[in-house]
Order: sequence, then C-alpha cells, then structure tokens
Amino acid sequence: MADYYAIIYDLTTSIYEKATLELSSTGTGTATFVVYTGGGSSTTGTANFNTSYYVSSESSSITNLFTPSSGASALVKGSASVAAGAFLRQWSNTHDAGYYVPPSTQSLGTAFRLPASKGTTASKLLIGNPGTRSITVSVFYGSSSSASVTQTIVAHNFAEIALSETEKAVRVTATGSAFVQLAVDLGGEYDISFVLPE
Repeated sequence: MADYYAIIYDLTTSIYEKATLELSSTGTGTATFVVYTGGGSSTTGTANFNTSYYVSSESSSITNLFTPSSGASALVKGSASVAAGAFLRQWSNTHDAGYYVPPSTQSLGTAFRLPASKGTTASKLLIGNPGTRSITVSVFYGSSSSASVTQTIVAHNFAEIALSETEKAVRVTATGSAFVQLAVDLGGEYDISFVLPE
C-alpha cells in the first residue's frame, strides 16, 4: 500500500477554488481519497484506476477536495496498493498551483532543513501530522538552539507557520512523523513544494 499525504492550501477566499489529487499506478485497482477536516472528522471517497493506470479524486464521491472542509485548507491522503505516483492540482479564478506529491516513505520524518531565501517574506511552512496522536513541532533559524516557534499539531491536522526571517537556514523538528511543505506567494501563482526529511 502506498500513501500520499499533502495539504490543500486555501490560496484565496474565492468560491471557485477547487483541488484534485491524481494517482498513477502499475496496474488496475481502487484508490482511496481522504480529506481530514479537523476535530477528528474526515470524508472518504474511492475510485477505480482506468485502463491507462490513472485515477483522480474527481472521479470519486469527493469531486472537489475543498468541499468537505468548506473551502478551508485541509490535510488530504490518497492511497492504493498499486499507486506509483501522485500529483496535486488546485486552482481558482485568480490563483493556481500544482505539484508532485512524494510517497509517505519519502515525505515523512522528524527533522527537516531548508533555506529561507532572499525576498521570500511571503513564505509559509505547512506542516502536516498524518498520525493518530498529537505532535509538537519547532522551527529554528540559523545556528540558534532556541526555537522561534513551537506548536502542537493534533492528529490528522496541520500547522501553518509564516517564515519570519530570510537568508538563514531553517530547521524544523517534530516529536513524531510529520511532513513539510513550503508555500510561496508569487502574486497570482503559488509555488508549493515538499521539503524532504533529513
């Protein structure tokens, strides 16, 4: 079984916002899509891979991943026994984003590093907790041993943390398995990518 976790990020307050998770596979089978909406609630949909080994959450009962969360950002999961790749698309009438989603075997960890680039003051860390227990995450800048931010993330939820400094190394630690995405507002377009664990 391969699992793919990501955070659909509320790019705008537009009512036209939509998101889908697409999976490729090595054969036919059924994919499961889950949207975790906080407070222990979730919505699940299933869909079959077509004969070209492709499936989208749009083909399940969750035609828009933003619907269960009423348009708010949310943690989502796609999984299938034959899954071999994932891509998340989200768009509205003003913003677009699309990016590759690595499998959980590559994305989950407890320590992450990235540079806070020059001029990216609009950057945000999206830190997901796909587990069944709360975890605590901390964000450090440069060589500091004192956390700039410490936050608890409950099960199947995420934290959105703005990067407050630039041109410094950023280190993220977690007390349990987590994944980290970096979202940068480029003005009408978002650059969203995964930060792989150490």
